[in-house]
Amino acid sequence: MSYDEKKQILFKKGICFKCLNYGHISRKCRVKLKCLKCNKQHVTLMCSDKKEIHSFKTNESSEVANNLSNNNYKVYLQTICVEIVGQGNKIRVRGLLDSASSRSYVSDRVKYLKLRPLRREKIIHGLFGGKKTAPLEHDIYAIVINDLNGSFKLCSEVFSERKICGFVLKIENQLILDNLRINKFELSDASCNEDEIDLLLGADLIGKLLTGKCVQLNFGLAAIHTKLGCTVVGKETGLGSSDDEIVVDSSVQTVLSLYVNDISLKELWEIDSLGISDPIENISKRKLFDEQLKEFHEKLTVLPDGRYEVELP
Repeated sequence: MSYDEKKQILFKKGICFKCLNYGHISRKCRVKLKCLKCNKQHVTLMCSDKKEIHSFKTNESSEVANNLSNNNYKVYLQTICVEIVGQGNKIRVRGLLDSASSRSYVSDRVKYLKLRPLRREKIIHGLFGGKKTAPLEHDIYAIVINDLNGSFKLCSEVFSERKICGFVLKIENQLILDNLRINKFELSDASCNEDEIDLLLGADLIGKLLTGKCVQLNFGLAAIHTKLGCTVVGKETGLGSSDDEIVVDSSVQTVLSLYVNDISLKELWEIDSLGISDPIENISKRKLFDEQLKEFHEKLTVLPDGRYEVELP
């Protein structure tokens, strides 16, 4: 499909030319992107330059993952807007609930609070594909996390991290927001002025926050109520579907993972890491098993008294 044909389809569907998301035009797009062909501010799929994609360093993989956000659907993670208090100062930040993380983290961007570390600890991080990092030192801070209404607060220790993760989508579609209000859910993240994720709430804290209230929404989403407010998770479906959608090759779809920042792309896509084995190897194993089974039957003798006798190898 030519560049002009893509633009016509996006224009008809009201999709941003820059990030391929609904709800805004390219002039008002706030997504930070860099094309892998021309280095301009748009997704690589919408580049009119016919040059090949340049190779990139593996330590830039987290940035590249965000640049490749060419999906024609949206997956929402459990984001929430809260207030962090420490050393008599407070700041409103955007947080992410991640039950796959055993620890909670705060980014270095909250230095405004002038937090003083309680101590330092070394941690080995387990990564996607079973990889592990070398021991890394983290400062540990004591903070208070408040909901925006001031009705709940949680005192906790969190680990420091330079940057939590890359860009995480916000829900801006009015149909979804209206569906939330009908179910008496108020989404704090929708009104948050911050785009960056500065707080990661791991499994060590999530258990203290869940209230047990969960509602299945329209469009393939679920609303989960926590003591810090409402959050939404799921893949958006049933919005803006059409026969002339741009089909994006699965090899350039964005997958946001908090566990791959220290692993090279080459290692990430090795077939062993993905749990895929060579079909020829599987056939060889089956053939060997069949031969062993045949040999066993040949050496097996049934005695007159009904007992079995097997020749030793």
